[in-house]
Amino acid sequence: MDQLKYTFVTVAHEADWNMLGLQARSLNVHLPQDLVGEIIFIDNSNSGLPADCRDALRRDYGKVADKVRFLAAREVTALPGHTNGWFSQQVLKVMIAEQVSTDRYVVLDAKNHLVAPLERNFLEAGSKIRSALTNYQMHSLKAFFEKTLRYFGLDPAQYIAAFMPSVTPVTWPTAMVRDMMRFIAERERKPFPIAFLDLGIIEFLAFASFLSMLGKREEIYEFSGMQCPIIRPDHVIRGAGNVKRHIKRGEKYGLPFLAVHRGVPEWLDPRSRRVIAEFWHSRGLFDTVADGVNFLSTSAPVRQPARRFYLRWKTRYRGLISRIRRCHAEIRV
Repeated sequence: MDQLKYTFVTVAHEADWNMLGLQARSLNVHLPQDLVGEIIFIDNSNSGLPADCRDALRRDYGKVADKVRFLAAREVTALPGHTNGWFSQQVLKVMIAEQVSTDRYVVLDAKNHLVAPLERNFLEAGSKIRSALTNYQMHSLKAFFEKTLRYFGLDPAQYIAAFMPSVTPVTWPTAMVRDMMRFIAERERKPFPIAFLDLGIIEFLAFASFLSMLGKREEIYEFSGMQCPIIRPDHVIRGAGNVKRHIKRGEKYGLPFLAVHRGVPEWLDPRSRRVIAEFWHSRGLFDTVADGVNFLSTSAPVRQPARRFYLRWKTRYRGLISRIRRCHAEIRV
């Protein structure tokens, strides 16, 4: 049997241009040719991707550049003019299924980049898609989780301790995504983009709920995977040691993706900036550590020390409270 090829889809806007170059370089370095059928970049910006940025991205994609297709959001679907970035990106991630030619596609955010060779067993477990499970009891998207599951006739209480993830990378079976679009459009008697936006549900949770409603979740997915590390502003505020812990977790379990949130650079102190830059350099994403440090430099003003100190302790306090609440919730379950 022929091995599957995957389409890799990224939806991005103006604030993401800088991180996209890193993602493109990472796909050049760490994405095996036998895995990739196509790479689709969807420009969800107001002003459009500048020509010089597109040319630079093509250079960064290197050996996979011939697999890349650039699309404007309007070439994927028409969106209501008032739709904001987060919700419009969700619609685009789903609607692109109509143009994907491979059986499966991997949804990425601009913050995702490969830091190790992407092996087939990260994406697959036999004939199934490998994924992970997430606890939504204390999750920031808990309200969306409950709303989305109820729309599909599911009891959130039965799934809240272990449900499919809502962060990228996520692999979807193309045909089933198209089926979900038809289901929602027919049920709401509206075109899918309008119906989805009116419902106010979340794309990844909607698809997982659709599969669960059909009883096909375990038929299509296997859940021995792990979620790849994400470095967020609240992580870097806690210092270089905390940044190292997130990177080390990915290294320990051989996870191929790392995500660095676009809001991270302005909160980095020199030590934390160097920790990330050294790791990127060791993974072939920058020629020198200094190049990585320069990449993380930002034109935004560095946060004042007093505010950094306040937010550092605030995030530690919140983390402690969240851990206590999570323990109590697990005990109740």
